[in-house]
Amino acid sequence: LFTAMSFVMLVYMTTLLYGQMIGRSVVGEKVSKTVEIMLSSVSPRELMFGKILGLGLAGLLQYGVWVSLALVLTKAAAPLIGIASPPAISPANLGWLVTFFVLAFFLYASMYAALGAAAEDETHLGQLAWPVLVFLIVPLVMISSFVSNPGSPLSVALSLFPMTSPIVMLIRVLIAPPPLWQIALCRGLLAASVYLAAAAAARIFRVGILMGGKRATLREMVRWIRVK
Repeated sequence: LFTAMSFVMLVYMTTLLYGQMIGRSVVGEKVSKTVEIMLSSVSPRELMFGKILGLGLAGLLQYGVWVSLALVLTKAAAPLIGIASPPAISPANLGWLVTFFVLAFFLYASMYAALGAAAEDETHLGQLAWPVLVFLIVPLVMISSFVSNPGSPLSVALSLFPMTSPIVMLIRVLIAPPPLWQIALCRGLLAASVYLAAAAAARIFRVGILMGGKRATLREMVRWIRVK
């Protein structure tokens, strides 16, 4: 239980932190007008994906350090001092931790990049981001239910729903591994959602990044997605 909660908090905190960093970065450049200078050299799509990929690689490096340290402590240091390492901290589970972080990061980073481009300032960004943030908070609020009954219909449904699946499926994998087809379906739906979110974010970014003087709404952002 402690390992599952630790892994879940890692995914939650890093996904939220990196997503907000991207959103605030976009808003800051938009408010200071430096984005106009940057767009003289690159396209809005290249700028957005450059931010996401750059921070994503930084996140992977951070997770690489954590995973390496965990393996050294559990496989080398713990036996030397006579301490039994938790069985849940295994190379396979650490691999699932990194996998679900990567999928969650690219999904939420794309959304935050789009929201940052549409926002007028950080306050407006926070208002636009609330519907997205709810999907990260719900699994944390219900974590005890998922841990005690990982095979319930609600657990299965939320582990397949892309907005909540990175956290809920990680809990299920750690507590009571689900059938392989559910894990494969979860990863497939997440990958498809990442692609769709990135494509939609690119269209919102293209319109919103140079728009000022007006507070965009979520309804307007949906209309921007439809613009070819």
